[in-house]
Amino acid sequence: MRTFILLIIASLNLQLSASNTVYGGTDPYEVRLVDKSHHEMDEGLQFQIRSAMPWSSFTNAHPAWLARFDEDNFKPVRAFGPAIPTSGTDAESRAMNFIEEQLVLFNIPMEDLQMSTVTDNGKHDQAFFTQYYEGLEVMYSQAMVKMLHSGHVISWSAIVHNDIDVDITPLVSHLTVIEAASSDIPDVTDVHFTPELKILPIPKVKDYEHHLVYEVMVDAIAENGIPANYLTHVDAHTGEVLQRINQTHTFHGPECSLGEEETNPPVINANVTGEFSYPDPNYAAEAQTLSSMRVIVDGTTYFTDSEGNVTIDAIGSQSAQFFMSGTWASVVNESTGSVTNGTLELSEGDNQVDVSPLFSVDEMTAFHNTNVIHDYVNHVLPDWDGMDYPMSVNVGITPHECNAFSTGNGINFYVSGFTCVSLARVADVVFHEYGHEINDNFYNELGANFSNGAMNEGYADVWAFLPIQDPVLADGHNPQDPEDYIRRYDINPKVYPQDLVGQVHADGEIIAGAWWDTFLLLGNDQETIEELWRLHYPGLQAATFNGNEGSAYLNVLIDVLEADDDDGNILNGTPNGAAISEGFAIHGITFLATADLGHDVVESFDAFSDINIMADLGISGQFTDYLGGVLLRYRLNDSPDWVEVEMNEIGGENYEAVIPGQAPGTIIAYYMAVRDIFDNLAVVNPIGANLEDPKLPHYTLVGYELFESYDSDDEDEITGWELGIDTDEATTGIWEEVDPLGSFLNGVAVAVDQQATEGGEFCFVTGNSFNVNDGIGVNDVDAGTTTLMSEAIDLTSYIAPAFTYKRWYTNATGANPNADWWQVQVSDDGGESWVYVEDTKSSDARWRRNAFRISDYVDLTDNFMIKFNASDSLRPGTNLDGGSLIEAGLDDFMLYDRSLADGLDESEIVDQIDLFPNPSSDVVNLAFELNTASAVDLQVFSVDGRLIHSEGLGMRQGYIRHQIEVGEWAKGSYTLELQTSDGRVTRSITVR
Repeated sequence: MRTFILLIIASLNLQLSASNTVYGGTDPYEVRLVDKSHHEMDEGLQFQIRSAMPWSSFTNAHPAWLARFDEDNFKPVRAFGPAIPTSGTDAESRAMNFIEEQLVLFNIPMEDLQMSTVTDNGKHDQAFFTQYYEGLEVMYSQAMVKMLHSGHVISWSAIVHNDIDVDITPLVSHLTVIEAASSDIPDVTDVHFTPELKILPIPKVKDYEHHLVYEVMVDAIAENGIPANYLTHVDAHTGEVLQRINQTHTFHGPECSLGEEETNPPVINANVTGEFSYPDPNYAAEAQTLSSMRVIVDGTTYFTDSEGNVTIDAIGSQSAQFFMSGTWASVVNESTGSVTNGTLELSEGDNQVDVSPLFSVDEMTAFHNTNVIHDYVNHVLPDWDGMDYPMSVNVGITPHECNAFSTGNGINFYVSGFTCVSLARVADVVFHEYGHEINDNFYNELGANFSNGAMNEGYADVWAFLPIQDPVLADGHNPQDPEDYIRRYDINPKVYPQDLVGQVHADGEIIAGAWWDTFLLLGNDQETIEELWRLHYPGLQAATFNGNEGSAYLNVLIDVLEADDDDGNILNGTPNGAAISEGFAIHGITFLATADLGHDVVESFDAFSDINIMADLGISGQFTDYLGGVLLRYRLNDSPDWVEVEMNEIGGENYEAVIPGQAPGTIIAYYMAVRDIFDNLAVVNPIGANLEDPKLPHYTLVGYELFESYDSDDEDEITGWELGIDTDEATTGIWEEVDPLGSFLNGVAVAVDQQATEGGEFCFVTGNSFNVNDGIGVNDVDAGTTTLMSEAIDLTSYIAPAFTYKRWYTNATGANPNADWWQVQVSDDGGESWVYVEDTKSSDARWRRNAFRISDYVDLTDNFMIKFNASDSLRPGTNLDGGSLIEAGLDDFMLYDRSLADGLDESEIVDQIDLFPNPSSDVVNLAFELNTASAVDLQVFSVDGRLIHSEGLGMRQGYIRHQIEVGEWAKGSYTLELQTSDGRVTRSITVR
């Protein structure tokens, strides 16, 4: 393969703004494939994928297996469970046999897979495959099978693509690619162009785009002097820069060789030290051992051992030349451009040698700290020698910056300044920069790239704090403030996903913090945390693009639990699983998202009866260790306030909560949620009911009776539906009443595929597909709004009517997902004016039931109407002018009225009931007339069903007037109930 290197002479006066610094600045020249860092898992879609083929077939054969799926191609990002036997003579053949025999339904393109590496961490074999399309590497592709040494499979992934259709002939010149790669970047110094083509998948919404790309490295210099090395991918068809990543990372054991063995008796012994502070300048300077240091005497090269000792075969006094370089580090001072050295006299016998007069503190600390971290790497990864070479260490870089950086070819440190010493003097900063080199070298030897920036920064921090068990990084760097630091992990834990900001240092604190807290929860057990680190490290979790942190972090948790496991099944617990699970859960990395929270909705309850809400929680093994509980949230009628109730475990994974009995004519909205021990909601039923723009909750109607309905099949009391009105602009996807055909994306329904009525056939949809093989978007709503509207309904005979309907709505696919509205409006004047019942952009591609009390929105008249709008809004100037893929459906319209006791009309219980003034802030007068003599009881309930006031009015008949003191009640709505021998009557009171 040829590589063209072009030297670009920078003639621009612009300066590259600060690259990612120790304090976590954002690189303005980075181009991300996609910002999925704030993408929370769509549990609804995950559930749909789990319930459908091929996963349902896989779990039928292998119960208890769990998976997280790529929501853009519906294949498992990671599947794991009890060990599955497979056959083969080695790890590669076993992995291939497992894919071919067990995963045939997942459409994995076997002919495109090539073995990239097999790792053996001493406990597991892990086989990795890379996908190739017509001979070109598919970037970020990875099929993986992880096995016990017995050959039993415990996890696998299929980050592959079986729908690539790309012309592999480039259409732009090499010069165009080079110019595009370096465009907008000032102070470019070099461009390295490789004429090797690759396929770059870019995740969209429930889909991937695949691009033919060239790879270009653009070198530049930031205004602070830090080199920037931009790995850039340019579309070979259009010349567009699709991805640009800065490969420069900023901060922010076997014994050493003793040289050739000598046979002559030693006559000169020296112990070499330097005086400086360790691990940071907050500690007093003292003599520190300098190991692996090069010493030349009379033309012969020696190296100090791990204790700083060197034995020299020479007679009499000798001049010894000491170099700030050795087996594992070579320190260059920018002021001289070479390795510093100096000469001291050694006498025959034992010598205690202080080389401090020969070298600066920056040089000595850089050398010493590099040797410490090198030896620690060899201690933790004893079977890997990828760092056994002299690391290039540059110190004294000017002008001063409170920073450090690694380039893949060495680690680099600035001179000291007023508020910041050279960070070469701070051990954990040196460890961090060296950690980047470890990460990159380790992955490169496995044929992979440590691509994810947050993982790289986070794991460099783990390499920084593990050797000295200190969660505070860079303390001692500020001579003006000894308490100052740059990052710390013992306070204010960062949590996924809410603390993701798209900046690699900050986002890396999430995964690094998970490791630190796991270490603490293990009882500061250094040996165990190092063993877990060693065993999980070859898992290639970081071989993914920036923005895909969620998948990377979850894969880390799975690999750590598998490292801890002792029986091939992490779902039944691991020896340290509780500590590991909690350590990661503190940072929002949990398995609770894989839990199933089941519930059978009860659509109606009798008035004044306790309302029992039941749920069943399916959660595996030790994941209950960080289960905080299951909660119920509910609200009444049009109240905006949710009441939270803890659900009680009643055995058999079942949970129960009770909503107090309510007066007739009450609608209760509710949802349930799994809560972790840190009060984060992990799983919500129904999905999305807790969002800022929420999906519909569940509804139950209390004390209602069905009067009229329409279901497009047998029930047709609510007639006269208008399919489209004059003001509609939509050109396709017009409402129609049909037997729906549906459309599907990777087996998941987008357009309505089944109506909602039990035993029914028809419903309303926004444009039916023309045949069952149509793709998504065929006859969806385009270029405007389509309306379904009722005729006028007479409500004058109703007391407290409620309206319910079932709807399906999706706007989550297409060019501009989640940008268009679903709207429901009601009118009491025949359509002259309208009031919103729903106005949402929240997609919910399944049948969901909404319910509302009509009087909470409009008056009860003989001219009530309801209309439903699905819209594809036009926004000129945006992508495709804002066009989205919009599908909607409606079914099961029902009109209820409040039930009356024993079938009596309210007028047969009381007559002329009045409450005045209402609203009130002090006193409400109740006036009514009883037609027959009866004992009368009065009760008042709050919106959450609590009894606020109760009194008996005795035997009464005729006209009655009674005063109720409300001055001490909280502001809000209340329900007044009058109980007579003939029945109950309710009214609303508002206190203001």
